[in-house]
Amino acid sequence: MAPQELITEIDQNTARLVEHLAKFSDAQFNQKPADNSWSAAEVTEHLLLIETKINNALGRGVPTDRPPDKKIEMMREALNDPERKFPAPEFVAPSSTFKVCRKMVELIIMQRGILKEILQTTNLTQTTEFKHPVLGRLTRLEWIYFNIYHTERHCRQLARIAKEVVT
Repeated sequence: MAPQELITEIDQNTARLVEHLAKFSDAQFNQKPADNSWSAAEVTEHLLLIETKINNALGRGVPTDRPPDKKIEMMREALNDPERKFPAPEFVAPSSTFKVCRKMVELIIMQRGILKEILQTTNLTQTTEFKHPVLGRLTRLEWIYFNIYHTERHCRQLARIAKEVVT
């Protein structure tokens, strides 16, 4: 995929996320729909933590000995499956502190800008040194798609949260 097409996909994905977040007041953003679930604020912080971690990891790459898009379809299927549960690793688990929705949106948009810069200035076929806890080493291209599919998964979660807490 050409960098401009990928940038368009990232922009569309970001717009969907921002559209979901725009439904929440700050109080609703921080309200948990149930005791054992995340608030929209916690979901957003989780996304921000992952995107920051991935952006930092994308800077270091090595040549890849397999097709650079080999794991993309598997990731799409797994992250699109609502029955599959993925516990968040500690390093991307959200805090329970009060968060301002608008500020979190600004931080997500900033990370997405960094991501778009990276994809225009690096070889997307290279594998990163950073390992995904389940998928292992991914190419930059696969990490970018992980970001997109992971965000889509959490957009569906934000829609469910909004049904519970937005009045």
